[in-house]
Amino acid sequence: MTTETKLENVRALNSKKISCDIVLREIILLLFVMCLVGAVHAQETNPLLSKEELTDIASQMETNERNLVNIEVDSEVWMEERLSKSKQWQRTPIYVSSTAILNRLPTSTAILNGLPNSKARVDVHKEVEKWQEGDRPYADISYSVGFDGQYGKTIYHYSRSNEEKHVMNKGEITPGVPNRLRSGSLRAFTGQAFSMHFCLNPEGYTFSQLFKWATDPNTKADSSFIFSRDLFYGVECIKIGPKKDAGESWWLDPNRDYALIGHKFTGYYEKGEKRIVSFARVTNLEKVAKGIWWPKEVLVEADPDKPGQPYKRMIYKAIDVRVNRPDFNEEVYNITFPNGCVVDDKVSGKKYRIGEDLNDPKNQ
Repeated sequence: MTTETKLENVRALNSKKISCDIVLREIILLLFVMCLVGAVHAQETNPLLSKEELTDIASQMETNERNLVNIEVDSEVWMEERLSKSKQWQRTPIYVSSTAILNRLPTSTAILNGLPNSKARVDVHKEVEKWQEGDRPYADISYSVGFDGQYGKTIYHYSRSNEEKHVMNKGEITPGVPNRLRSGSLRAFTGQAFSMHFCLNPEGYTFSQLFKWATDPNTKADSSFIFSRDLFYGVECIKIGPKKDAGESWWLDPNRDYALIGHKFTGYYEKGEKRIVSFARVTNLEKVAKGIWWPKEVLVEADPDKPGQPYKRMIYKAIDVRVNRPDFNEEVYNITFPNGCVVDDKVSGKKYRIGEDLNDPKNQ
């Protein structure tokens, strides 16, 4: 091989090396551009709502909220557990059957000031709950709890089987809304926690107000939440999410009068690991009146309270829903205690038994 031939071979090899370097740089540049476009596209697929959109949605929501005056719901709930995500769900004995009768005050002032304290009654026909370990790990109870706009009343029904069945009633009167009515578990058992009309009651505001506040520079709502468009199980939704890494998120369906179809609450374990406190997905919605949709079926899943404990799932089903009945009697919110019921009246500071003479000194 001549010297000239060797030089030509070296030039050819260098040329190929340079070409490979150029191609490699072009590939790296192309990948960078693709990643950049992908990031921009991801932002575009989840665009933030404008002030005009927020205002318009708030107006539509407020109209739908006014449409609901009273609603009565019969529902059932089952609890399931599994040890890991790869295991099958196993149904537990925990079960609840209830009837909820809820009232909405239709004026805007009343919604702002009275919504969390609207009249309500829940009759729990049967609740199988965790008890103590041992011979009786579960217990059956039933009770009725109501708020008539001023006072709360609760009556618990206890039964025990001896030679014959004996039922004991214990009542309680409290100022304001009873804590049991505010509890997250009872609100979930009755479907309130999955309804656009009731799920924000404990916070003291409605979704329409939340959207209004997001456009008001004098409130902190806009600094706490992000209002955007998002896909939730294939459904184009309005999403309200936290600006922080953890917190609550809601998905509302604009094609079904902004009905709630998803809710997620994310928190942390003690060591800082993220966990899903609850993730609710409404799998069946029913339009029960103009602008009013009620969750017929809901799945609620949760990570273990502590690592190593079982995963939990709640299955909610609404059996029957009755809305804005013209023959509705608001006396239903005033629970009547039967004769023989022992009442702890925290308003008057007295305890007594219904049917006994309260003027008798021994009963005072």
